[in-house]
Amino acid sequence: MSNIKSFFPAFIGLIIFGASYFMESLISANVEADKELSSKIAMLIENQNIEPEASKLLYGSVNSLLENNHALLFQTVDIVWAIGLGIILLLFPYHSVFCSRK
Repeated sequence: MSNIKSFFPAFIGLIIFGASYFMESLISANVEADKELSSKIAMLIENQNIEPEASKLLYGSVNSLLENNHALLFQTVDIVWAIGLGIILLLFPYHSVFCSRK
């Protein structure tokens, strides 16, 4: 049983890896949807009678908001992935070396 317990950190780390991969695939799909949304917003701005300076400001702010949001989401996924790797690297040797002596 103690041999099985030593693999729990590896299982937990792999589960975290899987979750981060799933989150990254969801974010990638949302990036594509947001690009389409951004183009529709640009078309809406062009069809309205808005001054060119205001339309550039609106379109630029929407694009920067979407890009910053996506960058933060991808950084979060990287942090989750690093936590999973840390769990595997830190806890697996501890359990396999120190807990197997009992």
